[in-house]
Amino acid sequence: MKYNIVNEIKLIYTRKGNTEKKVLNSQDATDIFREHFDADQIDYRESFYSMYMNQANKVLGIQKISESGITSSLVDIRIIMQGALCRIIYYSP
Repeated sequence: MKYNIVNEIKLIYTRKGNTEKKVLNSQDATDIFREHFDADQIDYRESFYSMYMNQANKVLGIQKISESGITSSLVDIRIIMQGALCRIIYYSP
């Protein structure tokens, strides 16, 4: 009998108590993103982060998608979708 081997993708989503912040406007989102940036690198390297929220605009998590050179950062939509699916599966209101 021939078996098919399927690769496993492993993402870890850990809730840290009830620390969800709510995004009411763009300034709230900016403030939350800035907490996750390395202040020493923000001026010379391109980074792409994804913020995942529930329907109440509470932040479920932030994920660094890529970090590249000084003028661009490549983004693979599949990585964003993997992170979103992980949060959908493990989130319970």
